[in-house]
Amino acid sequence: MLKKVAKRLSASIRSEDTVARQGGDEFIVVLPYITETNVVELVSQKILTQLSEPYHINQHEFYLTCSIGIALYPEHGKDADVLLKHSDTAMYNAKSSGRNSYRYFSDEMNLQAIENHKITNYLYTAIKENELQLYFQPIVDIDNRIASLEVLLRWHHPKENWIPPTKFIPLAEESGLILPLGDWIIKSTCLQIKEWLNDGYDVPKISINLSAKQFQHKLFLPNIQHILQETGVAAHNLILEITESLLMKDNEMVKKTLRQLSSLGFVIAIDDFGTGYSSLAYLKNYPINNLKIDRSFIRDITTDENDAAIVTATIGMAHSLGMKVVAEGVETERQVAFLNEKNCDLYQGFYFGVPMPAAKIATVLIPESTQAPLTLGKY
Repeated sequence: MLKKVAKRLSASIRSEDTVARQGGDEFIVVLPYITETNVVELVSQKILTQLSEPYHINQHEFYLTCSIGIALYPEHGKDADVLLKHSDTAMYNAKSSGRNSYRYFSDEMNLQAIENHKITNYLYTAIKENELQLYFQPIVDIDNRIASLEVLLRWHHPKENWIPPTKFIPLAEESGLILPLGDWIIKSTCLQIKEWLNDGYDVPKISINLSAKQFQHKLFLPNIQHILQETGVAAHNLILEITESLLMKDNEMVKKTLRQLSSLGFVIAIDDFGTGYSSLAYLKNYPINNLKIDRSFIRDITTDENDAAIVTATIGMAHSLGMKVVAEGVETERQVAFLNEKNCDLYQGFYFGVPMPAAKIATVLIPESTQAPLTLGKY
């Protein structure tokens, strides 16, 4: 594949241009004697088009895309090292903007890259030093009884104050820190469950989000089994949430891992359902227990006929496959009334409860000896 890409790159440039492999799947193209930037754009578009054509290797057909970052001399740097660094920054911006495109370097990108590098370094220390905090948001039934709690991550940095998950989770994914971070979340959650059990609380199931990289890592299964053994927590105490996009790959490894997790006693949930455009019928191939409808469909169910129809159909089909349905992002009484009418099983959102630290959520947990159901005061 790399050789075929190199051939197509060479065919996309002029005789006076240079193309070289930087390493891995990264290539560099040097275009000297350019006086108009539109020539750079023409070459970039030609490369994108050439590389997107199918590749035939060993009687198989493959498709790929590329992301291109552009740095211009002398505007973006006056030596090779600076130009390479800035083109690399622009390339990552193209990747994060949807891939299969090109981007020029800008000072704003550089500032963002410096900021991202700083936060990534902070995150490495935060994982190592246990600086992150677990928050818990209730998932309840229509009678406001707690069915489970979802773990959410919060980070209060001594210098940066509160750093939102929307900022540090993508950086963890990019840097590879998502793997140690994922293990930290699972272990910290299990330790919290153990503490609550030791204190005599009736602990509901705790739901943990898994990243695709974490789930597909070869050591994921042995790691989570080791954590359970180390902490003394049973698999049935945990709900593992995976993204819909993982299932769309129809990967045998994904099926095998899910079946193994299910056989161990874990509850399996699909998070943010509806954003991956997959078919509900497709889910019958997997041991799925819960299906969480994405908040983007719940938000307008009382005003948008299309969203109302999608949610109604999803609830009906999920029930026919023996799954429980969780509505995410429930915030109004009208949404609750609609979902209740459609026989939605469980609800999660600010209408029922905000994410809370362990000490605060413990105030709504009850001693194991008490027979009353766990209930939550509405916010």
